[in-house]
Amino acid sequence: MRQCIVVEGRADMLQIAPLVTADVIILKTNGTISEVALEELVEPYEYLALYTLFDADYTGDVLRKLMDRLYPECTHLYIDDEDKAVEETPRMKLYALLKDAAIYVKD
Repeated sequence: MRQCIVVEGRADMLQIAPLVTADVIILKTNGTISEVALEELVEPYEYLALYTLFDADYTGDVLRKLMDRLYPECTHLYIDDEDKAVEETPRMKLYALLKDAAIYVKD
């Protein structure tokens, strides 16, 4: 079964893309996004296991709440408060986070 991770931006996508297998689709919101635009982005993939990986900030909180409203079955992945941003989190930490969440990671 394929998986889908929703991230905020291009830098986040580039940070996790080398860590996951081809069975993982990465979608980016490009920062703040409306409910309608988020639904249009995610809807084609809603049959997959949905995950979010957003920054530990206000925008990330808003996006998590929006995803909960639209896709209550999604699983939220959280980075450490010390890292704050996905793009600034060391890849080894992200790898461990993804692996612990049973995301398909490369060996």
